[in-house]
Amino acid sequence: MKISYELSDVYNPKHEPLYHQVAWLTRDILDSYDGHWDWLQYKFFPGLKEGKRGYSFAVDHNSMQAVTTRRGILPTHSLVGCALLKDEPDEKKLCCLFVDKSYRGQRIASKLIEDSFEILKTNKPVMTVSQQNLGMLQKLIDRYGFELTSVKESVYKPGIKEYYYNEGLAR
Repeated sequence: MKISYELSDVYNPKHEPLYHQVAWLTRDILDSYDGHWDWLQYKFFPGLKEGKRGYSFAVDHNSMQAVTTRRGILPTHSLVGCALLKDEPDEKKLCCLFVDKSYRGQRIASKLIEDSFEILKTNKPVMTVSQQNLGMLQKLIDRYGFELTSVKESVYKPGIKEYYYNEGLAR
């Protein structure tokens, strides 16, 4: 399996076929965040074009997908993981970290986190984790020294706690 990583802190037309795969790759996030697709469409991608967002994508070069874009249907390599970032002076945030289930356990998430540190120029970005996903991410949280700074109830989903890490610690 040949996995490569594509990083950027601005919109890159070369990566457009990968952008079209993000919503499908991260569809399971809807279980934790009802507004995920709206966030992608109205916050993340516009922010990327404004230079306020960034990403790292894990791409499998042994797997191809047909993606519909403005230029028509294009064959492209499969997006298998992503870290979606907010990069503004007042907040450096790892907004979304996701790896396709069939690719987990291969250190892809670790590489995406390390790329995030590089793009955001901090090893202490803010990150929030739903109580539903905490167990799955706990080893990564510990490995990279994310510091729990607050816990809030019903932020993204009624009755579900959201764990906040590294608030005010970016350096």
